[in-house]
Amino acid sequence: RGDPRTRLCLFALLTGGPTFAATGAVTESKALMHVVVPFCFFWHFLFWVLAARIAWQELVDKSLDFAGGFDFWGRKGEEGDEERGQSGVERPEAATKEAATRDDARRASSEERGQCKERRRCADSSSGSREERLNSDSWPTDDDEFAEKASSTSSYIRQTVRCTIVISAGLWFAMFLWAVAQFWAEPLLSVDETVVRSGSPEVLSIRWPSRLFRPRAVACAGTQVYTTDGFRIFGLSPAAGGRIEAVEVECAVDRPILSLAAVCDPSAEAAAASAAGACRALALVRGVSNSSVDEIVECGAGGTRRVGRLLRDDQRASLIATLPRAVTTDPLRLLSYRGGELAQFAFSAGDWVPEWLLGRIPFFTTGASKEAAKVGESPAGIAAAPGRMLLFRKALSDDPLGPDRPAVEARSLETFAIQGRWRLGVGPVLSGCAWGNSSAIVLLDAPPGSGAATRQLVRIALPGAAGASE
Repeated sequence: RGDPRTRLCLFALLTGGPTFAATGAVTESKALMHVVVPFCFFWHFLFWVLAARIAWQELVDKSLDFAGGFDFWGRKGEEGDEERGQSGVERPEAATKEAATRDDARRASSEERGQCKERRRCADSSSGSREERLNSDSWPTDDDEFAEKASSTSSYIRQTVRCTIVISAGLWFAMFLWAVAQFWAEPLLSVDETVVRSGSPEVLSIRWPSRLFRPRAVACAGTQVYTTDGFRIFGLSPAAGGRIEAVEVECAVDRPILSLAAVCDPSAEAAAASAAGACRALALVRGVSNSSVDEIVECGAGGTRRVGRLLRDDQRASLIATLPRAVTTDPLRLLSYRGGELAQFAFSAGDWVPEWLLGRIPFFTTGASKEAAKVGESPAGIAAAPGRMLLFRKALSDDPLGPDRPAVEARSLETFAIQGRWRLGVGPVLSGCAWGNSSAIVLLDAPPGSGAATRQLVRIALPGAAGASE
């Protein structure tokens, strides 16, 4: 209580917890929030531990001797002399006689109460005893029963305060353990993720139409890669090697392109032939008005044509990807990410008919900031390869793990089971598509502060992806 170090420690603990909490509430950095939130709970826990230590030392069992305070002068002459000596005031003779009278009445009342308890006849003499106590001007604290009850109440309050402090400390420690598991253990103890070491990404050398061209989506099919900036579509042939020329694909659309997919004839995919006429790009364009239906537009060497509309509902599609076909007669199928859920459509009678609702994708939302989840910034792309689909997640700038957080997840097309996850070691990821059975092509944004105007396409191997799809 009097130790300055104890007071300083208590003050630091008292102010540290709310300071960490306020910092975590207002900060926009997830890295800082991952630090201050667990420390906030731990600081509160330490405060209550110190409070418990102080409570056990200060809240001791002190007996309450009310019987020694008769008339505030003391029962014996020695106590009165001591009181008189401390105060410097002489006791009047009348006050001394009155005190003696009250003492005699009190002793008589106490003896009578004891006899009543033994004979169980307190009811007959209770009124007289009460009148005598009132006439004698005795204090309530002079009663032995009052002293016993006060001592019992004091002991109960001490135990209640101690239990409350211990429970509070336990609750704060439980919240600290939750914060450690949520912010530290979960991101760092993932054991099902395959790490692609630095050096694996292969940057594709592309001659873009302009240094100001900024692609926002990428799609792959056969040997072709398509990319768009939301207004035009360009085709690439990475398999040719060397410096790749970006060739504009004829696509007459009067609305912005929201997402991109690609499809090839099965014969062209099997032969790995040129995509000059066998592969096309599918562009997702928004309806003319909010009440109109989203449309899929096919763009390629044969020109532009509408190839159906998506289901009319309150949820609008944000990403699309086509499923591979074994033979040409197989219906064209499409994956659509809409309203936080993934659905499968089949092309029939000039429109896209829903087949299966695959449900929500936790990979797109786990670890993303609240702001990113609201505006849908976490999903970067969906793609399909034989037997599996790939999900690409954007690497958010305020992610504490940055490039170390897994950005690609593979799922089975038949069971929807997770087949693998990969950290790319590069970022920020904007979009991606499957390239063959064991690699992917990823669209990367220019690193912050690099001053680069263009974005990059890189080819990244996914170890174990080919085995998982078998």
